[in-house]
Amino acid sequence: MIVGGQDGDPKRAGLLTTAEQFQDFELELEFMIDEHGKYNSGVYLRNEPKDRGRTGYQINIGRGAAEEYCAGLYTDRWLAKGDEQDTIRRKLEWNQMRILARAGHIEVTLNGMKVVDYTDRMPPERFLAPGVLALQTYGAEGHSGWVKFRNLRIRPLK
Repeated sequence: MIVGGQDGDPKRAGLLTTAEQFQDFELELEFMIDEHGKYNSGVYLRNEPKDRGRTGYQINIGRGAAEEYCAGLYTDRWLAKGDEQDTIRRKLEWNQMRILARAGHIEVTLNGMKVVDYTDRMPPERFLAPGVLALQTYGAEGHSGWVKFRNLRIRPLK
């Protein structure tokens, strides 16, 4: 299990990245996240290696009540809000997520329900280039927020 947090200091937000780069892939994982404020997490897809910020697509892991939609697809704006009403994510329990990324087509399944099926018609080149996958922790607002991941499996696609 991987546990991420930042001891209540939003400046300690961070990423844990893969060493290998991926272009088209299927990623399966389980996650559990704290229920405090805007605390959220995410999975960065095809991120530039060694970059501390998001440079590609992000699958957000948050709470709809805080407008940090779970399994939503984000770049510099929401492309798809995923579990917008926050009815599929199980609070303070393990949740299963499957991400399928094939060029500009991104699908996300949360606890067996497809919540994103989005095709980016004009993606920037960098969003399609091979890059690392990154697990994010962000926004604790004075609270020791946390996110947990387990059972991560990735399968490159041809």
